[in-house]
Amino acid sequence: MKAKIAREATLERMKIVAAHANDTAMLQNKIEELKETVLLTEARAARESTFLERYSAFAARRVQNDVRWVACGFQRC
Repeated sequence: MKAKIAREATLERMKIVAAHANDTAMLQNKIEELKETVLLTEARAARESTFLERYSAFAARRVQNDVRWVACGFQRC
């Protein structure tokens, strides 16, 4: 009787250890997925920032050209 109880307790501990190992593996996979998501998000943000900088420079040049054009009396200077 004691042997059966001990066997069941051992089996239960083994199940708990296996479940813990499985949970740990799942969490590690999720961490790797999240790290990849962060890297992709940072890369996208960098691209968007570069685009906005270029667009701002373009818009500023365009405004300067428009101001020059108006200052010259709507003629080419």
